[in-house]
Amino acid sequence: MHAFVYVKSIVQTNKSVDCCNENGMKQSPRYTHASCAPIIIPKDDKFFSPLRRTCMNYVRSVPAMRTDCTFGPREQLNQATHYLDGSMIYGSSAEQTWSLRSKSRGQMLTHVGGDGDSDSDSDGDPLRPQYMPLAAGESNACQSGGDYAGTCYTAGDVRANAQPHLTAMHTLWMREHNRVAGLLAVINPHWDDERAFQEARKIVTASIQHITYSEWLPALLGKKYTKRNGLELSPKGYSDAYDEAADPTVSNSFATAILPFVNSMFNETLRFV
Repeated sequence: MHAFVYVKSIVQTNKSVDCCNENGMKQSPRYTHASCAPIIIPKDDKFFSPLRRTCMNYVRSVPAMRTDCTFGPREQLNQATHYLDGSMIYGSSAEQTWSLRSKSRGQMLTHVGGDGDSDSDSDGDPLRPQYMPLAAGESNACQSGGDYAGTCYTAGDVRANAQPHLTAMHTLWMREHNRVAGLLAVINPHWDDERAFQEARKIVTASIQHITYSEWLPALLGKKYTKRNGLELSPKGYSDAYDEAADPTVSNSFATAILPFVNSMFNETLRFV
């Protein structure tokens, strides 16, 4: 997840840089941030011309030091962890993880649906739907507004609010953590909150890794390619292929291309079953 540029005004308003004015026109140089690279829309554009918009907002990502500390093409800062560690559920920092926990029985914070909604842990009525906690304030990461204000959720990754498919997936994994943590707390009543949380986190993270390698990659790349490149899981036993010296860094090209690629795979119609 490439970080957007943050300047003093952004920290104060929690809004990203605007390279176009409120009328959809390019701003004058004196009001344009140095990291702006707005996309100029042709006047004959079939969609935007009736709206009289000639500028599309685009801001360069925060620059980062190259991994080999040499001169070369500009690299960008990535705020997400490189491992398949469930960071979209638990966050990418200890502080963020702590803020998402209920601090009771290893549970994640939830928002209880239904009449009289309120934030709580999972000790309430199990028949009431559990959702991710609501965001405390407005944010550009939440693309809701108007009649839908107040439906922005807090998760380990701000993109949980980008579109319904992601929101549903984040909700499912949050519920799975609480389900596993609840079972572990019953089986091990002597465990404190920290032990129950961390053990549940290990199991959920392992589930994500297993689904990725045993189901997602074969479906995406094909079973033959997956096997030929050593990405296939062993059907039995264990593997000693882990290399702590291996660089897990996600390449810039992958981080840039993967989101448009994945988004292109979503069905434009969302069915409620």
